[in-house]
This record gives sequence, C-alpha cells and structure tokens, in this order.
Amino acid sequence: MEEKKNVFDYIGELFATFGIITGIFMILILVIGDLASGYSSFFEYGKQALSINTLFQLLCLSFIISVCRNILLTDRWVRQMSMLVRNILFFLAITVAIIFFVIIFKWFPLFDIKAWIGFIISFAVCSFLAVVISRIRENAENRKMEQALDRFKKE
Repeated sequence: MEEKKNVFDYIGELFATFGIITGIFMILILVIGDLASGYSSFFEYGKQALSINTLFQLLCLSFIISVCRNILLTDRWVRQMSMLVRNILFFLAITVAIIFFVIIFKWFPLFDIKAWIGFIISFAVCSFLAVVISRIRENAENRKMEQALDRFKKE
C-alpha cells in the first residue's frame, strides 16, 4: 500500500531523476563531448560544459518522466491495467517525449540513422538498467515488509 505523498516527495522524485539523467550526460560529454561538438546541441561546448539550455531541457524531460511514472506506475491513478501494460505505456510515453525533444531542440540531426541507432541502443540500455534497479529496490522493500510481518506475528 502506497503512502500519501506531499509536494516535496514529488519534487524529490523530479530532482532524483534529473540528477541521474544529468549524471549520464556528464559521462557522455566527458567521453564524446569534443567529437560531437557542433553535431548535437548537447555537446555545444565539447567536454567543457553542459549549457543552461540543455540542463533546462533535461529538467523538462525529468518532469515528464516523473509525471508519467506517478500516473502510470503507481496504483493511485491507474488500477485496472496490468503492470506490464502500464510499463509499456510508460516507456512509450517517454519515447514519444524524447522524440519530440529531438525534433524541437535538435538533440541530433533528424535524418541521421546512426544517431537514431545510438539513441535506441542507449535508451534500451538505460531503460533496462532502470527496470533492474527498480526490481532490486522492490524486492528489498518486500523483504523488509516480510521481516516486519514476521516480527509482528511473533509478538
């Protein structure tokens, strides 16, 4: 059963997501920043920095991810759908949002097949890692609940 959240819980989720995404892009910039300078708006300054525009775009994407997560991946709003369907809708919504950002903010050239292949691979890897980490966290929480229930039964 989920506990009631307040606005600070949602803000915490937003900035946790933003921090993870920003960390990923910091690593990307260190690895390929100078090579991709001038190719993508992300790598505007090569290995030197992320622009304020890029950080704002990543914050907006983090907001969309947080809203989608709270609508689709919690029981608060959607109860009738299976978790598999909700996960598919979640990743589909995020994919659409990212494609929208690619087009609007020129994250990479729209008709560059290599860029799209790179996006698909990196998105798949990040999505896989997110699912694995979520499952590990969920299993740890379930173990804690089982231990607490066992202690309660013994008393």
